[in-house]
Amino acid sequence: QRGGDTAYDVIMSQGEIHSPIVPYVDVLTVLNQSALDKYRGVVSPDGTIFANASKGYVENIYGDERVISSPMSELLREINPPKENIGLNILSLAICLGYTGTVSREALRETVMQSRVGIKNPGLNEAALNVGFNEADRLLKEYPKNQI
Repeated sequence: QRGGDTAYDVIMSQGEIHSPIVPYVDVLTVLNQSALDKYRGVVSPDGTIFANASKGYVENIYGDERVISSPMSELLREINPPKENIGLNILSLAICLGYTGTVSREALRETVMQSRVGIKNPGLNEAALNVGFNEADRLLKEYPKNQI
């Protein structure tokens, strides 16, 4: 889908999952202001919100200490100059998972590159993964996990 709010849930556990419904989520990635406004209430008090802080995307974080801001769209423009945000999904996924370590970087890279999206545009997706992982490393220094 292009434009508007899009949401999806991924439930992961080391144990058995008894229900796909959870009262709160631990991690949320938002790419625009309306998504932050709509979904930040579902994030647990000790959760993390990754926000696209590029100009015109998420500009008001309401002083929420759970928010980690990253200029995702600006980072994408360094590798994909056209004005469309093609590749932003992969870049934001690499930032989120690279930061949290929920899935190994190698597993994410392999999954993306073997997917329909990865096969269709391997150069862009490889670059988006690399830039996203580099941004995750920068964010880990700026926002150490034990301080969130």
